Amino acid sequence: MGHPSFKFDAVFGPLTNQADVFEDNASFAASVLDGYNICVFVYRQTGMGRTFIMEGTDEARGVNLRTLEEFFFFHITKERQRQF
Repeated sequence: MGHPSFKFDAVFGPLTNQADVFEDNASFAASVLDGYNICVFVYRQTGMGRTFIMEGTDEARGVNLRTLEEFFFFHITKERQRQF
């Protein structure tokens, strides 16, 4: 038996910042409004910045906050386009 293989949509290097990860995943926020589930999985060794990438700081917002902001932007935009 060979080694298992895994497919990834994206893999980021150790120098990647929150903005880079977010930009690659921003379109997923709109997918939530269309009924899709999304998952951003971050794997790094202990002490290498998983929490920093996902949560960030006041000066450098993490992927979670950036994605929520994008989600609400899409939601508000979609609501404004809705006609009754």
